Amino acid sequence: MSNEEKKNELACEGNSECTMEEKLAKLGAKIDEFAAKSAEMKEDAKCKLDELNEKRQAAMKRFDELKASAPEAWAELKGGIEKSIADLQQAFDDIREASSRAKDKLAS
Repeated sequence: MSNEEKKNELACEGNSECTMEEKLAKLGAKIDEFAAKSAEMKEDAKCKLDELNEKRQAAMKRFDELKASAPEAWAELKGGIEKSIADLQQAFDDIREASSRAKDKLAS
């Protein structure tokens, strides 16, 4: 598989304009924004944010491996990066939801 074919293969499902690299960048920006808004979080929330950032680094590493992979390894590595991105998205959604619940609880 050529590099051009790899780039085309990286398109997000349902959106040919969104590559895995763009999806990782968007998730990274959301995580950074959340971290900035949560600068005064309690220790538990900070631990969750640290875990989220670890997942982010792992996804980015897998994506770099995918970009550098030989065509023969493409199919094997592609599933790993897709899982890493899905795990990162789920972890971000979980921490954002927990933060929202905590904020609502404090407001009532």
